[in-house]
Amino acid sequence: MRTSNGRPTGLRCWCAFSCRFTKSADMEKRVETTAETAPTGRGPPIVPRTSLRQVLWGLVFALTLPAILIAAAGFYSGYHAERVATDLRLQETSRALSLSLDREIEKSEMALRVLALSPHLPNRDFAAFHRQASAVGLASPSWVALIDPGGKVLLNTRVPYGTPLPDSIRQKELSRVQETRKAQLSDLYVGPATGQFLLTLDVPVVIDGKVVYILSAAIGTEIFQQLIRDQRIADGWNAAVLDRNGRIVARSRAPERYVGQLANPVVRDAVASSREGHVQSVTLDGVPVRTYFSKSPTYGWTFIISVPSTEPAASFERSLFWLLVMAGCILVGIALAAILSRFIAKPVDQLVAAAQALGQGHDVAGATTNVQEFDTVQRALMDAAAEIRKHEREREEVLACVAESEARLRLALNAGDLGSWEYTPSTGTFVTSLTCRANFGRRPDEPFSYEDLIAAIHPDDRATQARAVAQAVENRSDLHVEYRAIWPDHSEHWIRISGRVRVGADGHLSLVGVSQDITERKLADERQAILLHELNHRVKNTLATCNRSLR
Repeated sequence: MRTSNGRPTGLRCWCAFSCRFTKSADMEKRVETTAETAPTGRGPPIVPRTSLRQVLWGLVFALTLPAILIAAAGFYSGYHAERVATDLRLQETSRALSLSLDREIEKSEMALRVLALSPHLPNRDFAAFHRQASAVGLASPSWVALIDPGGKVLLNTRVPYGTPLPDSIRQKELSRVQETRKAQLSDLYVGPATGQFLLTLDVPVVIDGKVVYILSAAIGTEIFQQLIRDQRIADGWNAAVLDRNGRIVARSRAPERYVGQLANPVVRDAVASSREGHVQSVTLDGVPVRTYFSKSPTYGWTFIISVPSTEPAASFERSLFWLLVMAGCILVGIALAAILSRFIAKPVDQLVAAAQALGQGHDVAGATTNVQEFDTVQRALMDAAAEIRKHEREREEVLACVAESEARLRLALNAGDLGSWEYTPSTGTFVTSLTCRANFGRRPDEPFSYEDLIAAIHPDDRATQARAVAQAVENRSDLHVEYRAIWPDHSEHWIRISGRVRVGADGHLSLVGVSQDITERKLADERQAILLHELNHRVKNTLATCNRSLR
């Protein structure tokens, strides 16, 4: 792998020089072995137990088997991480929407509590109260009825005041409101007068410490349908609202067909046993799904989101496809290794003959082996002494290069294992890894200079970045700074930069460090702040309601 300016990375440099050093040592060892095994009459010849072909096969399997296992583990880890992230995201979404259910119902409850304080009720001016209740502005379709504890309906905003009204058939629910003096929310039912699906919210009217009337709001399911439509559920997904009995109140797909029906028993059992979670189930229209649910804390209704099971399976199939592609490439490599082992058998025999001739003091034949590397070894055998001296000098160069490469690697490892970069202020050289470019939205083949980096920083954060770099260079201190970066697609991302100052062998001062995309962490902090704000708001509303009730 090469950096943006074509120079090899520190790890590649170390590996390249290590390979050269190993080849030199191996060549020296071969010369010594050839001399020892020559027929000098001082001992029996060494009989080799392993052929070169066997070594090649062993090397191929030693490289391919771990590669397959590591690739399989990597693909599975990526699939599992994606699955966990999806579960977490959808679970948080269902939890937030269940809170939205409570807020929608609380709006109606607060409107009824305000009506319960109307001065027309103690004066029994029902006509005026009818006009006031008609103008309260509840979500449509909905209407308000005033009922005495005995079940007699005094008025209903659905019809003009004075229209004869039948007595309420909900005596059990009215008695519960009178006993508890608390608001009560019904489950979904079909209104006997309208034939529509409704839910009823009952609020007691307390006058002089006694429940005199009960305000009952009949609310249609349209407000919950609108709540689902506002979420813009993805095509193929399904969202639904369930009452406490597991009956569908609203649904994103075919609500006219399924509203009023009981949800899948698997979902109802899961909702009954836990406040939130996810479960494998089948929708009423026969689609296998993974269902995420969350029960609202105030009224006990449930919001569910169902994702087709084929979507996680498709992600797994993609990972499996690339794993099979990699396995196929490895098998091709094994086949090529088999062909290569046969191809190099003859040149190896020729080199053995040349080494034996060198050990016996004879001239080495200069016939080519048709393999560049073997020809290099053959030329080295013709002038072994000169090659050994040359390799000694190269070994010293390798050791110096390795020392410098190890120092750079230690700095990079201390800074982090993410996107790496190096900036030399005196020359303006800016070297970045592929991960570092990706942090700023750049493709691997796209040029990315230090001027491009400055241009990508959010205008409000450029001064902060400039001060941090200047201070690190001036004080020879560590660099730590966070700022926003604008990608070429105009999306905004948070980047954390960490680095250290170093002085190279040429005396130039440079900054070496890592970059990290921390956008998800920033978004998580923002979501937590929003939830805390919402909690604070709801506590204040509850205290205010309690204070008004006490008054």
